Amino acid sequence: MDNIRVFLANRKKYEEGTLVGEWITLPIDFYEQEEFFERIGVEEDPCRDSIVTDYKTDLPNANFGRYPGLNDLNKLARMISALSWTQMEKVLAMFEVFPPSTLTSAIELVHSECEFALLSDLHSDKELGEYYAAGLHLFDSLPEKLRKYIDYAALGRDIHPGFKRHFTSYGCLLDIW
Repeated sequence: MDNIRVFLANRKKYEEGTLVGEWITLPIDFYEQEEFFERIGVEEDPCRDSIVTDYKTDLPNANFGRYPGLNDLNKLARMISALSWTQMEKVLAMFEVFPPSTLTSAIELVHSECEFALLSDLHSDKELGEYYAAGLHLFDSLPEKLRKYIDYAALGRDIHPGFKRHFTSYGCLLDIW
């Protein structure tokens, strides 16, 4: 998954009206960064003399603001690259539900990943109710002919009254804190 790509430009040239820069895929390490800055002519202070003019990401609803900082984008990309696929699915669901409005809020959202549970492939209260009924063996002793009267949607809606649930394209995201 190509998470974050940025167009990093030479700020001095940019302010003079010339676009000198390249697309790079994050995260990059210190040595790659130094080589890149040399290629685009940034010689003194890379933080002051470079600018992210555009970015592309697979993260849904990601809005990092205008001219986001390279160090923070690189930090976010490092955090994302360290996630397992299961954790990444949860983060993608979180971005669907809580679209970050800034780069800082995106980093905070990834940090809070452990405060959520994702039940993959559950997309409705009914499916959630059926999941818990089967997993907890709630109605195993009930005769089959009576099971058709069970309101699984109500069960799914009420099973976790203290948890907020959000149905996403990745499944049911539970806010467990």
